[in-house]
Amino acid sequence: MNKASSIQAPVFVIHELIIRLQEIDSLIGEYQSHYFNKDEAVVQTTNSVLHFPLELIQMQFQAPHLIGEDELRQQLPMYRPV
Repeated sequence: MNKASSIQAPVFVIHELIIRLQEIDSLIGEYQSHYFNKDEAVVQTTNSVLHFPLELIQMQFQAPHLIGEDELRQQLPMYRPV
């Protein structure tokens, strides 16, 4: 686990992504903590660990309407494309 502390993003962006994922799967759980590594945010919730690519976090911050449900579903643990 290589934590990188130089990456900054408002924590509300991560909360927003979790809220959007909870609309798809309510078992995601509530935000507990996060850290950034080289290319993603690793987010601990009460029920899972999520891995958000930095590009997704940037898009949620700058243009959240561009993130579709399919892209969100890919962030869910155990996601399997149909």
